[in-house]
Amino acid sequence: MTEVTARAPSKVIVLGEHFVVLNSRALSTAVSIYSRATAEDGGEGVIIESKSMGVRARLDVGSRAPDPRLEPFAEALRRLRSMDYDLAPARVVVDSDAPPSAGLGSSASTVAAFLLAYTTLVGDPLNKDNLFSITLAAEDVAHGASSGVDPATVVYGGTILYSIKDRVIERLEGPIRGARLIIADSGVRRSTAGPVMSVIELRRRLGQPAELIYSAADIVALRGIEALKRGDAAELGLLMNFNHGLLSAIGVSSPELEDLVYAARAAGALGSKLSGAGRGGIVIALAPEGSEDKVTGALRARAPWVLKPEVGVPGAEVVELTR
Repeated sequence: MTEVTARAPSKVIVLGEHFVVLNSRALSTAVSIYSRATAEDGGEGVIIESKSMGVRARLDVGSRAPDPRLEPFAEALRRLRSMDYDLAPARVVVDSDAPPSAGLGSSASTVAAFLLAYTTLVGDPLNKDNLFSITLAAEDVAHGASSGVDPATVVYGGTILYSIKDRVIERLEGPIRGARLIIADSGVRRSTAGPVMSVIELRRRLGQPAELIYSAADIVALRGIEALKRGDAAELGLLMNFNHGLLSAIGVSSPELEDLVYAARAAGALGSKLSGAGRGGIVIALAPEGSEDKVTGALRARAPWVLKPEVGVPGAEVVELTR
């Protein structure tokens, strides 16, 4: 029996969420919170199991998945079939350390790990570009039209400057010099599609004022990657604070998120903001060296969980292959 285990990181959008949907640039980083998929050959058809979702089902490319939560995986198989893959029988067990609907890209991460494990098992592993394009198609099923920033980050890894038009514009590797990124959960769950559609409608209604906000967000993301390249954590934090103000202006913050954002700043964070679709999910804070424990403590007093992952980690990869 052949068995393959692959993993893909989660993602955090440092600058530019929502604005990226309408072609502004965004700065996103891969973090060491992983989804994993283990594929083994044999059986009848392609069976997928997930303990976190509590499902076990056979995926048939000719029909809808038996559980709506599995439809992105079924779409991934349809895309493989269109590329003339032989969909050999296999059992694939998937799981993720990232909580769903938190803004960490767990759906893209899990699908990318699933695809890489399965295609490696059948002897024809997807290259990064094909893995990205199929994961993007699966994300469109999961959330409606996707900007692609989540699939790009979890597949290619590192820290990326991204736009819908140009895809990955620039990519850096490694941590943020002089500071540590901290993630805190608001405890509020939300869908991605709802906030995204309301922001698009707001831009349509407001016109020029909203367009100016989008232009500002685009410049902020570009300045963010330049700050990273210089190792200027203080400027990156300032840009995060500014970006959070723009996100508040378009209506995607919440009292729970604001409480965490300002608690982090009061504890010494260089910058803090919501990350992801907003109206719930996570806040990120950039703690300078020497203030990490104080910022973490302030967030832990208010949040269900707080994590300090590594950032800029490699993208989707095979971690074990046994025959």
